[in-house]
Amino acid sequence: MKKLLKKEACFAGTLGLWLSNQLSDDQKRELEEMFKLDYGGLVNACNRYLQRTTKAIKKHKMSLDGFTLKDADCFGSLLNSEKLDKELQSELSHLLYGADERVKYLR
Repeated sequence: MKKLLKKEACFAGTLGLWLSNQLSDDQKRELEEMFKLDYGGLVNACNRYLQRTTKAIKKHKMSLDGFTLKDADCFGSLLNSEKLDKELQSELSHLLYGADERVKYLR
């Protein structure tokens, strides 16, 4: 069974908020405890998340079925962060927002 990308939108949005320092100190501590990451570890983890998500979409292990632009916007903070790998951001952004690319992976 394929994983639905739309179910990842909230998680991606939360990572983006963490990267942009828009979470309260309590929320940051909770996430740090949950993931056992320091700041540098978070950046590396987010880059790996972008890479794994892109790979899963391309290998049809993750489905774009039901994925909307609203869901894609939840990925916005990750895709626009100055702290993350630009190539990974560009590749995933192209898959999420590029109509021609999305059609290829809607199976």
